[in-house]
Amino acid sequence: MATKLYIGIDIGGTKISAGVVTDKGRILERVKIPTPANSTPKVIVTAILRLLEELLFNADIKLKDISAVGVGVPGLIDASSGTIKMVPNLKLGGFNLQRALSKRLRKHVTLGNDVNVGMLGE
Repeated sequence: MATKLYIGIDIGGTKISAGVVTDKGRILERVKIPTPANSTPKVIVTAILRLLEELLFNADIKLKDISAVGVGVPGLIDASSGTIKMVPNLKLGGFNLQRALSKRLRKHVTLGNDVNVGMLGE
């Protein structure tokens, strides 16, 4: 059986980081960039997409090989809809990041509070 690959993204007030991991939890590659200051949702999504291009290039993996994407955001999240309710340091309140990334990546995207998804990762 082939190894499934996943992308994890952590959005923070100072940095956005991402990694490719196997279904066994092995980290294949990591990248990070500074979070664009005073960003609109469009700027954040564009930054994430560029970060993922770099991540996949560095890991020598194609997007078609990724099974799903998980995103952690520091704030209140409506996990059932994928909408960010409130983020302390970012202008993402009311934005459906899950839908935006899923549409652009054509992958299943799950969104959650960064602390909660970090605990799941452990």
